[in-house]
Amino acid sequence: MGAEISSWLPFAFLRRPAGLPLLLLLLSLSTVFLFGNDRGYFYRPGNHDWTSSDYLTAAVGLSPEQGFLLFRRQILEWDGAPGYVGYNRYPFGGYVLTKLATMPFHGDLSAQLYVARMLTLLSFCAAALMAWLALRRLSDNGWIALTATLVPFSSSYCLYYNDMISCDLFSLFGVMLCFHGMVVFIQEGRFRQLLLKTAAALLLGWHVFALLLPFILFGLVRELRQRRPGRLWAMAGVLAHSRYLRLGVASLLFGSAILAFQFTNEYRAYGGKRALSELPSVQSMQYRMGMDEELNLRYAAERAWPHFLEDQIFRIGGLSIPYSLPSYANTSGEFPAARPTLAGVVREGTLIGAAVLLAALIGLLLARRHRLLLGTLMLCGFFWCLPMRNSTTWHEFESLHYLGIPLVFYCLLLQYLRGPTANRLFIILSGVACLFFALSAYRMGQVGYGDAVAERQRAIVADFEAIRRLADGKAVSVDFKDVQVPFGMHYYLAGRNIKIAATPAEGHDFADYVVAKRSAEGPAPLTPQNRHLFLYERSSYEAGDQLAVGIGDPAARSVFDIFLEGNALIYVKNPCRKDDIAPRFFLHVAPIDKRNLADDRTLRFNNLDFNFEEFQLPHQQGCVASVPLPDYGIEQIRTGQFSRTGEIWSAEIGMVTR
Repeated sequence: MGAEISSWLPFAFLRRPAGLPLLLLLLSLSTVFLFGNDRGYFYRPGNHDWTSSDYLTAAVGLSPEQGFLLFRRQILEWDGAPGYVGYNRYPFGGYVLTKLATMPFHGDLSAQLYVARMLTLLSFCAAALMAWLALRRLSDNGWIALTATLVPFSSSYCLYYNDMISCDLFSLFGVMLCFHGMVVFIQEGRFRQLLLKTAAALLLGWHVFALLLPFILFGLVRELRQRRPGRLWAMAGVLAHSRYLRLGVASLLFGSAILAFQFTNEYRAYGGKRALSELPSVQSMQYRMGMDEELNLRYAAERAWPHFLEDQIFRIGGLSIPYSLPSYANTSGEFPAARPTLAGVVREGTLIGAAVLLAALIGLLLARRHRLLLGTLMLCGFFWCLPMRNSTTWHEFESLHYLGIPLVFYCLLLQYLRGPTANRLFIILSGVACLFFALSAYRMGQVGYGDAVAERQRAIVADFEAIRRLADGKAVSVDFKDVQVPFGMHYYLAGRNIKIAATPAEGHDFADYVVAKRSAEGPAPLTPQNRHLFLYERSSYEAGDQLAVGIGDPAARSVFDIFLEGNALIYVKNPCRKDDIAPRFFLHVAPIDKRNLADDRTLRFNNLDFNFEEFQLPHQQGCVASVPLPDYGIEQIRTGQFSRTGEIWSAEIGMVTR
């Protein structure tokens, strides 16, 4: 049937045995871009936004000025000296790629967020492509590889990253890239290619070591069994000439060099005043490997092996089920994404995971070919997650490292379905897998908060754009008593041009500016056009001194001075009485493109009348209001105040260009 389909295809590469499956794979993977979150702001709270914020902060702030240190905040210490909150525990490869991708959009926060998200999704698709290429070689069938790849990649644990900016997907790509190198090495003997792919994978994440370890161990055992050295010196000779051992030594040396480089950067960033064991990255590694006795005792119940192993089997089950299956709970589309569940299953999904794991093990024992490669892919997750039990217990994203188990399960299962109609069955199953993946991508794209939260996040990005422009090169203190920290604040205020003093203990007295919410009393903000978060000069903010509005010359003068600032119209009157702002304001906006007029086009302008209190900003003596303007191009603005008897005053601003 495959030959019949390919015979009428227009492009030559599609007529090849793997051409059409490859095309369907790429089309299916493209749906994560189509249905994923393409918003230019942080959208989902918790792991999504904090992880994304930390990662993007470290990537955007990467520069030779800090010795290529990865950090999520540049702070002021209590004595005013600069300091860093390091984020240096991961290899720098993914951060460098993100930095290069976002560099053309320096200063445009929304664009940087969007580009970084697209790059993360691209690494997800690249990981799936590498998995398909490897499984196609192992199964000798592009259709089997297509189904075996798309089903696990359509799980909630994989598609959960549809709006994240994270090193985990770069690491997953590195693991799949290295595994493909292993397959090519076993089949064709290309050792140099394996070395290069391993080096690239190590630059993207440490998890590739969990893949290398079983591959090297299994390979050495196989070589010893094949050559059967009788004496110890003969065994040493076999090991000395083993390419598996050379791969292990080269990987260990290269990984150690990366780690030494990053620890050196971190040591220098802290002024050389901390011992190696006191560096945050070292402490993080110790915690993840269970070397923190205090935490081990505190969370003994969660870390207990029966509970831990049950949770790991549950995660394997979750990786084996497409997210679009109706067996999932929580179909309301609310955050967070639902876990897999089947009615009557103890500990949701555990039975599924146990069945998949057991079937994969049996299939591996019965397999006649590629046991070394399939065993390596299937067991590498345990080689990482068991030693990293502290990290695995609390971080569900570690579940990605079990992806090899369902990949092996579906690949072996389909290979046993032999018969005269097997190829047709493989094609049908591939079509179903493509459909499941697209539906899963669509469904995961609908998970999130509603329009109200989205609008608030969009406004916060705009607020920080204005704050960043004014605070460039200065130190900023965040008034945490006044501000409920918005999603992604680390990123919005990060970088070598802004130092954050988050608390008085971190140098509040040495800051130049304060970020706070609008309060009933106090000075006027330096960013009156903002909607949620405002920038104040610190000394005046604390003393309550009167500040000038500081937004340039007015675009029109009347009873009120009217300023154009960004996408807002600023009304200022000083001195001001309560009676001055009591009458309602009219705001008539004539768009350049008349298609932007409201349904009633007889007026030739859009009526945006308002009460002053709706947009009033704090100002000790005068009255200030910031009214947002529409997004479309504007030809003319006419504004003023009116009463029952007619206009009190009016002003016109012509030929507005923005």
